[in-house]
Amino acid sequence: MSTPDPSQSSRPTIVLAMILTLAASLAYSNCLNAPFIFDDISSIETSPAIRSLWPLSQVVANSNRPILNLTLAVNYAVGGLDVRGYHLLNVVVHLLAGLTLFALVRQTLRLRGIASRFQESADLIAFSVSLIWLVHPLQTQAVTYIVQRGESLMGLFFLLFLYCTVRGALSPKPNGWYLSAVWCCWLGMGTKEVMIVAPLVMLVYDRTFLSDSWKTAFQQRWPVYLMGALAQVALLVLISALLAEQADASAGFDVRGLTAWEYLRSQPAVILHYLRLAIWPDKLCLDYMWPVASNPLEIYGLGLLILSLFVGSLVLLRWWPRIAFTGITFFLVLAPTSSFMPILDLAVEHRMYLPLIPVIALVVLALFTLISRVLKTESQQRSAMLAIVLIVATGLTVRTRHRNEDYASRVSMWSDVVTQTPHNYRGHFCLGLALQEQNRLEEAATALQRSIELNPGYAKGHQSLAMIKAAQGDTAQAISHYQHAIRFSTGFVLAYRNYGNLLARQNDYKLALEQYARAIEIEPADVATYRVAGHTWLKLGRYREAADAFQSAVTLQPDSVPDIAWLAWLRATAPDESVRDGAAAVQLARQAVQATGYKDMAALNILAAAYAESGQFGEAIATGRRALGQARALRDEHLIAKTEEQLNEFLEHRTLRQGQFDFIEP
Repeated sequence: MSTPDPSQSSRPTIVLAMILTLAASLAYSNCLNAPFIFDDISSIETSPAIRSLWPLSQVVANSNRPILNLTLAVNYAVGGLDVRGYHLLNVVVHLLAGLTLFALVRQTLRLRGIASRFQESADLIAFSVSLIWLVHPLQTQAVTYIVQRGESLMGLFFLLFLYCTVRGALSPKPNGWYLSAVWCCWLGMGTKEVMIVAPLVMLVYDRTFLSDSWKTAFQQRWPVYLMGALAQVALLVLISALLAEQADASAGFDVRGLTAWEYLRSQPAVILHYLRLAIWPDKLCLDYMWPVASNPLEIYGLGLLILSLFVGSLVLLRWWPRIAFTGITFFLVLAPTSSFMPILDLAVEHRMYLPLIPVIALVVLALFTLISRVLKTESQQRSAMLAIVLIVATGLTVRTRHRNEDYASRVSMWSDVVTQTPHNYRGHFCLGLALQEQNRLEEAATALQRSIELNPGYAKGHQSLAMIKAAQGDTAQAISHYQHAIRFSTGFVLAYRNYGNLLARQNDYKLALEQYARAIEIEPADVATYRVAGHTWLKLGRYREAADAFQSAVTLQPDSVPDIAWLAWLRATAPDESVRDGAAAVQLARQAVQATGYKDMAALNILAAAYAESGQFGEAIATGRRALGQARALRDEHLIAKTEEQLNEFLEHRTLRQGQFDFIEP
């Protein structure tokens, strides 16, 4: 094959990049409306950390993945909780990673020492690797599952780090490239922990493709490796500090007690499963809940096989280093998640985001070599190669789009999970929650019941089932499940609070307050519990305790309009003189009115009562009339009558002594 003319190489490269862009867009165009799922809910939907871009320290603090959090905060600042923006950024990140991979493979195949047949077809081979990698359905978990952007974004920085370092090694003025590589390395470390192996992978690449010896690699690029090592140390220090602050910190779901040996002995089967999915991605699963290996054949037989593959890659490094590099890279990138360090889930598909590259590269290179030997002419070889790759990519794209349909709703995803893993109590639990969101209570109860049958001590399952039983009017069953939830998880604040709410609805206020007290003892900053406790104290006519509860809620959450309004009402109208404070009531009620834009009838009524308590009857009358106008606009006769009744009191220069609030809350 002839050597391509460099002057003619830019246009075909741009065309190939455009095709890659179109392919990725087609593969993921049907994922943009997929809802938040699983960890998305805590990391995005209910996370206070991403609600504001400033101060920046709030976004990145107390996280070992600050760059990931920053991107989520940017999404929230631009579009709130509109899932389309999050998905679009995920797809863009994945596309950029694919284009970087294309550039890296293309550049690698053009290095000195590479066989001429690979050099001459560098664009085609790089395109083939990148196209298959971009549209492979095994990537859906890192792309369509929003919070797993951490994996794809880290992958982008990982590939950019390698590419910039390679370009620096080939450039007469390398400092700019090397500085960019260092930046990418540090950004990757702040995105996800797997980046910690990037400097080591770069070193192996350096020795394999760029340098004649390890010594030469260090001598020529020591600043890059030094800064990479410092980034590794910084990441380890950050993780250690976070673990020290949060003894129960975890990565993943809610499994506990996994030992290093249990994790290690289970990984051979997991890695082989990953490899099978890389070749034949027929059944993908969001949550495998992979069991710990116990079969000796599975542990030692498969373990020996995996060890042989790894050792074989190391041995090949001496004679066929470029082939060995793919195997070594595969195991290095998987090492942080698929070795002896326990992570709370034994198998997760997004961990194959980067390790999939060497697998695809080996297959593509083997296919190209085979075609080169079978077909004679260059045009035949390239046509056959391109045809096969496009056929494979088309099939993978169809499978990827089909997989994205599973993400279309929480019900569809968790239905798929429990179909594939019937033993998965967590899957049945999440399916129950998803069905409950759709008000399909009978089906939800069945799913949750199955969850606790599989794991009788699963407190979350009992708590959620209790809520459904309460909604269905089965109080006895609801109480039983709440008691189970509390017994199995003594620190379960939500179970205590919801159990208290059920008791309060049964008019058992004393026992309800005991549950609230326990919840507050466990979590003193739980605003919701102070709120329901305040309402329960009101039912008992204990105005001082009610005011204290609402005051605690307002102190913890100063912008909570309902709590501000209730506290203002008590300061203005409580029969207990020690609770009333006209000036404080006016200040609080003004906050509520301003927060509702002077358009909320209930808030205006509270402000009117506060003015009356402070002796400002002119203001009370004017505000009361404004509230009456709002009540009439609502055309609710009850609200109109209550507002007129209150206004008549102010016209007679009388204050209110009610405590209970008869209007709709602001």
